[in-house]
Amino acid sequence: MIIVKYSYGRDKRECSLTVKGHAGSADIGKDLICASASTLAFTIAQVIKSLHHHGDLAEPPILNLEDGDATIVCRAKDDYLFSEIMQNFFVVRTGYALLAHNYPQFVEFIDGEA
Repeated sequence: MIIVKYSYGRDKRECSLTVKGHAGSADIGKDLICASASTLAFTIAQVIKSLHHHGDLAEPPILNLEDGDATIVCRAKDDYLFSEIMQNFFVVRTGYALLAHNYPQFVEFIDGEA
């Protein structure tokens, strides 16, 4: 099972996403649920890398992307940039929520404010 945890903290202007596990809905390399979850994690990681490259983060992000284990944490420099980051995370959050809704036997989504 894939466990996805999303959280944010307005006071620290921080967003966090962790994705752990494997869906196990098909053989390795043919598991479309795992591929979908991985694509969402890699997409938000690339967005955060780009924001960091442009100097929009308060500090270097945490970007750990390994097989079956992803952690992405970032902190915006200001409220405007935090809003932009939240919009990007909202899209990815929606994708994980849809996966969990459509495939609850393979994906659990935990959503909350830090």
